[in-house]
Amino acid sequence: MAKDSSLYTSGYRRERRRHALGWILVGIGAAMALLHVITHLGQLHLLSSAGWQDLLLGYPMAFLIAGLGFLCVLTRARPSH
Repeated sequence: MAKDSSLYTSGYRRERRRHALGWILVGIGAAMALLHVITHLGQLHLLSSAGWQDLLLGYPMAFLIAGLGFLCVLTRARPSH
């Protein structure tokens, strides 16, 4: 039985998983920013406190999550020696 019959190396698969995670985080950040806009239009109330809702669904948190996603997507894996 072959140990690994895949054409791709484990490093390539690891990098692809990191890129997928990055794009998921970017999507979550974009969705949070959109929810923040809708919240400020007065159409959505998820939490009883406006302060907590701004903190959890606000632009700073959305940019942080999207920024981490872009960081995952744009960084390259270092080759191991």
